[in-house]
Amino acid sequence: MPYLSFLMPVKNEEAYIKDAILSIAKQEFKDWELVIVNDHSEDETVKEITKIKELEERIILVHSKKNNQINAFNRGYKELRGDYIKLIGGDDLVPQYFSKYIKLLTSSEATYHNALIIDCNNELLTNFKLTSEFQEFTFLDSLKNIMISPPAWSWTFSKKVADNLFPLPVNLPTLHEDIYIALSIKKYAKMRHINLPLYCYRRHNDQLFGGIYNYRRNIVKKRAQAMIKIISILKEDKITKNIQSLDKYLKPAEIYYNYLLRDDYSIRGLLNSKLDLGEIFKALIIKKSPTLASKLSKLKSRLNSYF
Repeated sequence: MPYLSFLMPVKNEEAYIKDAILSIAKQEFKDWELVIVNDHSEDETVKEITKIKELEERIILVHSKKNNQINAFNRGYKELRGDYIKLIGGDDLVPQYFSKYIKLLTSSEATYHNALIIDCNNELLTNFKLTSEFQEFTFLDSLKNIMISPPAWSWTFSKKVADNLFPLPVNLPTLHEDIYIALSIKKYAKMRHINLPLYCYRRHNDQLFGGIYNYRRNIVKKRAQAMIKIISILKEDKITKNIQSLDKYLKPAEIYYNYLLRDDYSIRGLLNSKLDLGEIFKALIIKKSPTLASKLSKLKSRLNSYF
């Protein structure tokens, strides 16, 4: 059995998939498998994977029967054999020095790490720094601060944690599934933040929801709709079962994202919303100046914080 299983859902990644696979295959660490789940790609993604797979027996290619990333994750989970699982996007990379830190990545039941933001030519754009804040939260803290959550691609976790995490709820929205994944890991695992950039997140125009620094109004609305859906799921989910007064932990986020869905900019209404001043400021900036919100988000990620 392999020590580390990479789980990679892909959809129309023809332009990037070869680099993504080779970034794993070229590592010094060899005790791995790569489970790729094709999510109904309509380009030459599968053809590109098949060409590499003929030369690399550690690649497992399967196809998702249903058309969305959540089902692709669940389909891939059935194939995982590794002691630890690392999530990776089909358009992203692991840097050359990734394998030097395998033992550090697997030093806890779950770890999350920083990343480098790169462009289509693999040129560095900026650093994406997380903090140990999520590690230090209790589970109830995490519910109350649901907007603070490491991305899915930052996680490495044990098979035991995976068995509790999967299958993901089938009605989970693809956008912001990171939130549910992080909360589930928080529920079931002791975790550790690794303050190293062990992942390369590629920013490009083909991204379905515009990338992590995109605050265009239509994108913000889609994200808000997804978050409201996730909050609704959490109210009925196994990971929040038996939590008393659950609504008091989730209500602030529900108010915040419902505000982002609105087309008006009622400052008075926001001030009366019972949100804290930081969230009020953040919501106003996002609504009134998407460009400024993007710049502040980039700045905060460099300074080891969240936005």
